[in-house]
Amino acid sequence: MNDIIFYGGTVLTMAGKVEPRDDAGPTAVAVRDGRIAAVGGDAEALSLRRDGTRLVALRGRTVCPGFIDAHHRFTLAAWCQLGIDLAGCRSAAEAVERIQWRAATARGGPWLYAYNYAPRRFAHGPTLTRYDLDAAAGERPAVAMHFSYHEAVVSSAGVRLAGISRATPDPLGGRVVRDRGGEPTGELLETAAGPVEALARTAGASLHYEDWVSAAARYAEGLLAAGITHVCDPGVDAMLEGYLRRASDEGRLPLPVSMLFVAARGGLFRPPEDRLEGPATGAILDGLPVGGLKLFADGGSRCAVCTGLLESFAGVAALAGRAVRLRRPALLRDASAPERPRLGRDGRLRLGYLHYAPGQLAALCARAQAHGFGVAVHAACNAAIDGVLAAYEGLPAGAHRHRVEHLVSLDARQARRLAATGAIGVVQPAYIGELGDEWEAMPTPPRLHSVPLRLLLDAGVALAGSSDAPVAPYAPLRGMHAAVTRCTDAGLQHQPDQAITPWEALHLWTGGAALATHQEGQRGVVRPGAAADLVVLSHNPLATPPEQFDTIRVEQTVIGGATVFEAGEKSV
Repeated sequence: MNDIIFYGGTVLTMAGKVEPRDDAGPTAVAVRDGRIAAVGGDAEALSLRRDGTRLVALRGRTVCPGFIDAHHRFTLAAWCQLGIDLAGCRSAAEAVERIQWRAATARGGPWLYAYNYAPRRFAHGPTLTRYDLDAAAGERPAVAMHFSYHEAVVSSAGVRLAGISRATPDPLGGRVVRDRGGEPTGELLETAAGPVEALARTAGASLHYEDWVSAAARYAEGLLAAGITHVCDPGVDAMLEGYLRRASDEGRLPLPVSMLFVAARGGLFRPPEDRLEGPATGAILDGLPVGGLKLFADGGSRCAVCTGLLESFAGVAALAGRAVRLRRPALLRDASAPERPRLGRDGRLRLGYLHYAPGQLAALCARAQAHGFGVAVHAACNAAIDGVLAAYEGLPAGAHRHRVEHLVSLDARQARRLAATGAIGVVQPAYIGELGDEWEAMPTPPRLHSVPLRLLLDAGVALAGSSDAPVAPYAPLRGMHAAVTRCTDAGLQHQPDQAITPWEALHLWTGGAALATHQEGQRGVVRPGAAADLVVLSHNPLATPPEQFDTIRVEQTVIGGATVFEAGEKSV
C-alpha cells in the first residue's frame, strides 16, 4: 500500500495548457495505491486517510508533478561510472596520467574506456593522440570519448581492432583525422567515432552486467535527489537494451525508463534500419515502453551550420558590438569555431557535419513511420534542422507525433515551420549556462538564435525539457534557472529576449516532457487517476523571482506513491 497525503502547502497541478490566472489553488493531494486519489483542500484530502496512510505536513512548501527528463542517456551514464572520468583535466598529460593509473590498478578487461574528454578545457598544450593513449595503456586498446560522445581518440591497438588504416575512407558525416603523412592520428569525428565506441563498450558486455546494475543504482540516487521520476533514454542499442530489460525484469531498475532505439549494432550514428522490423512505438518490453526510433541529422560540437556570406560578416560585427557593450574585449580574442567554414559553389558558408545525404533522411523517416515508429531526430543547428523539417513536411499524417532533439541554433522561419509539422521540440536549457559563454564568443549571424525557447513557444511549438546527460548536468531546476534567466556560468545573459516564464519552464519538465514520452495525462500532472509521481520543493517556483530560482531545493521525491528520496523529516 502506497498511501500518502500531503497537506498545508501549495499544489501546482500543471493540468492546464497555460498558466492559471488566479492564486487560489489546491493545498493538498492524497495518494492511494500509487495513484493520485484527490487534489483539493486539506479537509478533502485528509478525509481519505486510512490505517497505514502517511501524512506529510508541507508547512507552506510546494508539491508539483515529478520531473520527466525527455532526453537522458541513462544506460550510457551508468556505463560511464565503470570507466575513467577525464572531467577537469587541464592538459593531455593529466588525461594520460588518469588513464595510466587505471590501466595499472583496474582488473583486466578488453578495453580501457575513458569519457568526458574535453580538450576545450585544456589550459595549454596539444590534444590527445593515439600515441598518448599508447603510452598510458600499452598494448591494451583504449578509447577516450569526447564529452559530447560525437568524437573519440583511440589508441593504436584500438585503431587496429577497428580496422582503421591510412586507406580507410572518411565515412559520410564523419572524419578519420590524419597527420601530414596520411596516417590516422587516432582522432575520430562524428560517424567515424560511433563504431569504435560501440566496439569498446560491447567487447566486455557479458562481463559487466552486474557492475552496470550497481552503477545504475548509484547514479540514480542523484537523479531521485534532483526530483527526476522518469527518463527517456535516446541511445538504446542492443547491448544497452539487454541491460535495461534484464534489470527491469529482475525488479532492479531504480526508476522508470522509456527507450528510443538507435541501431542495434554498429554504433550510435548508424542508420537504425535493423530496428524497423522490431517492436515499434507503444510496445512494452519487460515493462519498458518503446518511445520510438532515434536518428542523427548532424554533429554535436560540430553541428551543421549554413549561412550566407554577407550575414556571416554581420555576425562578426555583432560579436564586436557585444565585446564593446559588455566591455569584454576577450570575446574577440576567444572567438572561435570547431573548424574552418567551407565556401560552397552556391556562395554559402558551411560548418560541421550532416550525417545523411540529401533525401536519405526523409526516406528513412518515411520507412520508420510506415513501420509504426515515432521518430526523434537529433538536429542541433540550422542546416540539419532544415533537413529534418523537409523530411517531416513530406510525411503523411501518422499515429505518433515526431520529435526534434536539441534545436540549438535556428531562425524564426524554421520555428514556424516546425510548429506547422506538429513535431515536439526536445530542448536542453542547461546548455545556456554550460555553453553560453562560448556562444557569446562566436560570430553567429543575428538571425540565428541559441536554444530560442521564447521564439519556439510563441511560434506554437510544443516543447519538452531534458538534460542530454551525461553530456550536460541533469538537475531540472538548474535547467529551469537557465531557461528563466538565460544566465551563463560566467554571469553573462545570453540572448535574454529568449527567456521564458517560471510556469513555462516548469511545464517543460512536466506536461511537455510527458507529451514527448507518450504519457500525457498520466504523468507530468497532478490530477485524480494519474500516477503518483511527485516532487516536494522548498519554495514555489511560480512565486520565486527568476534570479532566485537556483535557491529552490528538492526535499522529497515520490514515484508511484513510494518515497524514493527525502532530504529531511517533515512527517507528523
